Amino acid sequence: MATKPNSLVAKQFGLTSFAELLFETSDAIGETGGSFETFHEHLLQSLIPMTAHERVLAENIITLEWEISQLTRAMRASVRRGVEQDIQSHIINKHKGIYNAEMGKLRKEHQPASGQSFDFNLILGDQFEEPYEFDPIPAETEAEDLIQRLYSKEPEIKKCAHDDLSVTFKHAEDILADQYKRGNVFQTHSDRIGTLEERRRDLKKDYDRLQQFRPIEGIAEEA
Repeated sequence: MATKPNSLVAKQFGLTSFAELLFETSDAIGETGGSFETFHEHLLQSLIPMTAHERVLAENIITLEWEISQLTRAMRASVRRGVEQDIQSHIINKHKGIYNAEMGKLRKEHQPASGQSFDFNLILGDQFEEPYEFDPIPAETEAEDLIQRLYSKEPEIKKCAHDDLSVTFKHAEDILADQYKRGNVFQTHSDRIGTLEERRRDLKKDYDRLQQFRPIEGIAEEA
């Protein structure tokens, strides 16, 4: 029996493209233009749909794969942002502690010089004016420098940054673990990814079964 698989042309179904069967997927903010098209092309070549039904399932599988990859990317970005904010808050608080200690020392020096008694200070305040306000910029600069060194591709620079962080704050792994424990955004993304992965597995099973029983066109040759 001579056989050949069905060729599939969108125009046979009154469509310009089978993509019209699905919602339009556009690049999200931060994505390289055309990244979905490249992703779509490679996965479609891997799935090799040969019938209209297979093409619809294949397009749905690709769309799910794309959404999973984008949610995973967003989840990691959210966790990374949380880690960076924790590091920045720690360093700012450290600088504030130094500032408050300096102001406390100046306040104590101010009281004897002004002849204020404890009772006077208690009732009317110590009348001490801080000579300068807290400036967060040096702390923010230090935090940014530390974060950049943590992401360095140079092993020695990265190790020193991790050592600095663990001495003054905590290990990077512990900061990361804290994000996973309290991250509502992470949990939301994680739950959604789990749902999409389950749906993708079901669609792939349907797709595999459909390919297994793919209709074949041919002319039966008489013996």
